[in-house]
Amino acid sequence: MTKMTGIPAVLTAAGNDGGAEVVVYRNGEITLVQVKHSRSGVHVDTGAIGDLVGASNTYNVALRHSVRMTVVTNTDWRWMPNLNAAASAST
Repeated sequence: MTKMTGIPAVLTAAGNDGGAEVVVYRNGEITLVQVKHSRSGVHVDTGAIGDLVGASNTYNVALRHSVRMTVVTNTDWRWMPNLNAAASAST
């Protein structure tokens, strides 16, 4: 990512990433990236979001800085209907 865009990014430790594979720093903001790849076409579910929220709690404390979050995948999302309703109600 750094070579392609010039944006500073760090890969986290494999297998012990706490829910974030990449930490990106740009314009004073930190973004945690959760990457989900599926070879078999299995849909990504809300567990990826839960992992990322857990990672954000860890990184907020460790970096003493609030963080943004994003999930990147090569497949589709599998949403839970009650999660969609809760998200709509909170906006």
